[in-house]
Formats: sequence, C-alpha cells, structure tokens
Amino acid sequence: MARTKLKTAALVDHLIHLINMHEANRPIVYSPLLSDQIPRSHAANAFNVFQDASLKFEIIRHSILWDPCRENDLDKESIPTVIQLIDDPVFLQALDQQTEASFAVLLGSASFNQHRAEKLAAKFGG
Repeated sequence: MARTKLKTAALVDHLIHLINMHEANRPIVYSPLLSDQIPRSHAANAFNVFQDASLKFEIIRHSILWDPCRENDLDKESIPTVIQLIDDPVFLQALDQQTEASFAVLLGSASFNQHRAEKLAAKFGG
C-alpha cells in the first residue's frame, strides 16, 4: 500500500509539473505574444528552435505519463503503473477500510454507523 501511495503521489507531482509546463508553453507556442516582438532578421530562427523544443518536450512528458507497465515492471511513474498497483483486491480493501476509518473520525461513531448502513443499503439494494 505504501508503494502505491508513493507512486500515486509522484504521478500527481508529474501531472502538476506538466500542467505548469503547458501553461508556460502557451505564450511561446500558441500565441504571437513573443514571436511578434522578434524582428525577422535577428533571433527569429533561434526563437523557432526554442518554440519547437518547448512543444516537443511537453509532448514527451505527456507520453511518459502513459508509458505502459509490464507485469514485473512497477518502477515506472506512469498512469498504467498506478492502475496496475491499485487493481489489487487487498489494496482496495485496505483503502476502503482506511476511508471508512477516516469517516468514523469525522462523523463520530453513531453518525458513522448510520452512514455505513445507508451505504450498504444503497450498494446492495436493501
């Protein structure tokens, strides 16, 4: 469970970094805001190379997020890796128990028992 939490936290960090990168690339790639300030005869080629590199690096980062996970290759920090780690009945049961325990603390014992009874009734149609 600890490994899955660490991988998920790392994946969230990668996603936040990617969102920040995308927002930083907006004025570089998708807007004439910077390119209009560069005269054609001066640094236009350098800017074009910079613009292209920025966009390609963002695309690479997107690809890494979806890097496939094979059976014994759980070291990657990708969405398929986290899905494979989460897709475990033992992990899901532990997560369910942890979530219920958190609700018990928040709602108090009597309220939580009522909440759990309603949850079970909704789940099983009772």
